[in-house]
Amino acid sequence: LFPYTTLFRSSNGTAWTSASPSGGVAPTAIGQIPFSTNGSTYTPTQKITQGTSILTATTSFTGATSGISTTLTASSITGTIAIGQVIAGTGIAAGTTITAGSGTSWTISPASTGTVSGTITVVGVDFLSIPSWAKRITVMFVGVSTSGTSPVLIQLGISSGPVITGYIGTVVQEQQSTNNVVNTLSSGFLVTDSTGSLAAQTLYGAAIFSQFSSTSWMATGLISNTTTTVRAYEQCGYVPLGATLDRIRITTVGGTDTFDAGSINRSEEHTSELQSRSAIS
Repeated sequence: LFPYTTLFRSSNGTAWTSASPSGGVAPTAIGQIPFSTNGSTYTPTQKITQGTSILTATTSFTGATSGISTTLTASSITGTIAIGQVIAGTGIAAGTTITAGSGTSWTISPASTGTVSGTITVVGVDFLSIPSWAKRITVMFVGVSTSGTSPVLIQLGISSGPVITGYIGTVVQEQQSTNNVVNTLSSGFLVTDSTGSLAAQTLYGAAIFSQFSSTSWMATGLISNTTTTVRAYEQCGYVPLGATLDRIRITTVGGTDTFDAGSINRSEEHTSELQSRSAIS
């Protein structure tokens, strides 16, 4: 890596000259790189970020709210409550996410329209506010497992919520001494296949999403299962979103199995500022 004070330019790809970018473009934060639209004037712009890891270890608590409310009051907390957790429970609408809060008071979306009571559990993870400049997004799994047998999947989302239709792709399970298993799903990108007990699996690896057009994305990934029945999962696919991606959800096909161990993180890159190519159609 070169210091920010020197950039190298070439007009023919073989002869290179160095120049100090104009305008005092020292990055002011981690993840910023000098960026230019004309090759001579540079500004520091944040184009590489990493999100806060969200724990998927067993989390449950009793909660209560009544009427039309965005606030859920927690008590008898077991585990960790975190922004981005997708929760389930009596009076909780499917797909409800914790979007803000701390301590025992949390904001949920969509708002509760009835009475929420009893035990609340975590059934997924949402990464919100994905930057519009992101061209490549990596979702990482460290020691993740669930309570049941429903396959884990990833859904990309837009401002109205996760997109749940239109996915094209496959996941292949590779296991020693057995036939490979291939699964497809139109409601999301499968992380694991539909065979075996997912409750007995511990997942490590990463899924990578690359922007194909301003509103469509390609998926590739490799996830390992480190239990006694060792398996590896390969993913690939495509989804047209119809709008700009701004969120990613990790959940299960059934939507009710709880996450009971591990953590999930994500990072974004603006790769086209390092190299760009024209689409061929």
